[in-house]
Amino acid sequence: MAFNFMSFLGGAAEKLTDVIETREQERLYDARLERESERELGVFAEKEKIRAERDLAKETEDLKKITEKAAEKLSLYYTPKQTTEILAEGLEATNWAISYAENLPSDMDASTSYEMPNNKVQSSYSFDINDPRGSQLNVEQSDLEGAKIGQELLQEELKPFTTRFKEPDKKNKSKATTYQARLLELENQMAAAETKEELTSLKDTWKTTFDNYALFTNAKDANGNKSNYNINETTSLKIINERKKGLVNPNSWVVKSLKEDRAQIMSGNDGNVFSLERKALESVKNDYVSILSQDEIFNNILNSEVENLNFRINSFKNVRKKLVDRDTDGNPISNTPIQVGTGANAAKHYPIDVTKPMTKKDIENSNFPNNSTVEYYVTKDGKQQLRIAIISDNGNIY
Repeated sequence: MAFNFMSFLGGAAEKLTDVIETREQERLYDARLERESERELGVFAEKEKIRAERDLAKETEDLKKITEKAAEKLSLYYTPKQTTEILAEGLEATNWAISYAENLPSDMDASTSYEMPNNKVQSSYSFDINDPRGSQLNVEQSDLEGAKIGQELLQEELKPFTTRFKEPDKKNKSKATTYQARLLELENQMAAAETKEELTSLKDTWKTTFDNYALFTNAKDANGNKSNYNINETTSLKIINERKKGLVNPNSWVVKSLKEDRAQIMSGNDGNVFSLERKALESVKNDYVSILSQDEIFNNILNSEVENLNFRINSFKNVRKKLVDRDTDGNPISNTPIQVGTGANAAKHYPIDVTKPMTKKDIENSNFPNNSTVEYYVTKDGKQQLRIAIISDNGNIY
């Protein structure tokens, strides 16, 4: 049989056409599947987008409710400006601020604490939103700072006898109490400071706090009246006692840490004790002078402490004076110094030498042992009067 080439071409062309048509159908099918898949994916993505937006809206609504609730709580304790600042720090800081305010003693004011100047030494009454550590220093410092000062402030107050000031409202009274608690806390911390740098820093914080308190207590209302913000008796005494404990004048004889120096100079040395107590009382009077004129309780207690110190000093002088045997005119029978201490540089009592009596200037230019007592004369109304000086490394007492 002869080969029909044209017939072959026709059959091949028909088969090629079938292949092309089949492949086109497959391509169209694949394209349709791809479009359907893309459409399904689009629907799924749209559903996920809607779900995400719904979840975000719910979270936003929940956060809004939480924020509104937190803002409502904050507004019970803080000013609108303070509330806005606290909320801007986030929910963790907000919750801490609420907890801080809720746990303050009932007569304290959180918004006043918020405005209080801070220091590296942690405070129970100075709010620091960026450093809410509380007392996490050494054990002694923690005990000091964690003391329930607020409870001490609730002690019964002496009844004011002045009518120059009106009684403050509850809010202002709590602000005053918060300031007073912080000032006492700073006195505690200054008394416990172990380095000059720490003491200087605390003094700066005390000064800023006190200046703010003085502005607050000296402010007048619309009628020109001041309120009565007396510091109570317990707190007044504690402020004075902390100042006594903490005052160390860094003279050349202070060579160790402040903590060791305090223990050394306040032990068995009446001269230094008297001298430092007098300086402490003078420093309290000078530092608190802007409020003493209107704080009858604090002013009376401070004056009472000065009188008490003077009584103790005079009693100490009289004990030393009685060591000397005297003639009927009151002059010493002997002017030989009487040893009253032990050791090579023991304290002595120096009777007056009537043939060559000492003066204050003579005493200042002499080098008597510390804690000694020296008799000298002063002239009053044309007559010589016997006086006794107590020798102290921190300043003689006349």
